[in-house]
Amino acid sequence: MVKNIMQCIVVLVGILFVSIAVASDKVVVIPLSSAKKLMNVVTVSAKGGDFTSPVAAINSITDAAADNPYLVFIGPGVYTLTQTLFMKPFVTITGSGQEATILTGAISTGANDASSALVSGADNAILRDLTVENNGGSTYSIALFNSGSSPIIQDITISASGGTIVNYGVRNFSSSPVMTDVTATAFGGNTSYGVYNSSSSPIMTGVTATASDGTSSSIGVSDMNSSSIIRHCTLEGSFGIKVSTSGTTKVMHSSIIGTSLLGSGATLTCVNSDNGDATELGPDCKLP
Repeated sequence: MVKNIMQCIVVLVGILFVSIAVASDKVVVIPLSSAKKLMNVVTVSAKGGDFTSPVAAINSITDAAADNPYLVFIGPGVYTLTQTLFMKPFVTITGSGQEATILTGAISTGANDASSALVSGADNAILRDLTVENNGGSTYSIALFNSGSSPIIQDITISASGGTIVNYGVRNFSSSPVMTDVTATAFGGNTSYGVYNSSSSPIMTGVTATASDGTSSSIGVSDMNSSSIIRHCTLEGSFGIKVSTSGTTKVMHSSIIGTSLLGSGATLTCVNSDNGDATELGPDCKLP
């Protein structure tokens, strides 16, 4: 009897050991509702989060700093914004994926500034893994606006429409954001811009900037007084790229679909780039 009991104990201990070993190799996801509160992590969700509104979640943070950074995690869902979401320094905003977390709204005014933007950037801030779409409705529609700010923008889908005069996927003014794996689209209005840079120096890698249906023009990327570095990107519009006034724009290993327009006083250089149909562009970003 004792011998049988000991054998059972050995078997049970073995099973327990194997279970622990297997569990140690797996990622265990703890539901937000039951997890112990993590320091400086703010959650947004229709149910079970700290907030149901992304704007309220960001506005609740008042002490973010280099030595006290925050993470705002936005769960899956469609979140309709009725006011601009202003990013904050040392706050990372991350969604659950571009198809899972969607920030949408119709924020549009007669002013070409943050009041017409769905999201406005900040220095030392990160925005990633979600979709931003502004459906406009008035004069200007801007999906993402950076003014004097240089956030990191990564794995984002951006779209702007509904502005009667101008639609901007991304509008950079006096900013130097780092944009990686971003899809920026704008359509409609008098003029549409996938990415518009004014007095800015963005670094764009893996960006698809597309503009269409502007009654006057549609411009994939517009650089005015700017010095953009564009790598492994696709720029598409009636003008794939437009560079004006001054500045130095460098395009490398990219596709420009549409006319390349160079204004007086500006410099535009292409290296190992094509027209989207495998025809190599010259150093001036035009077909030979």
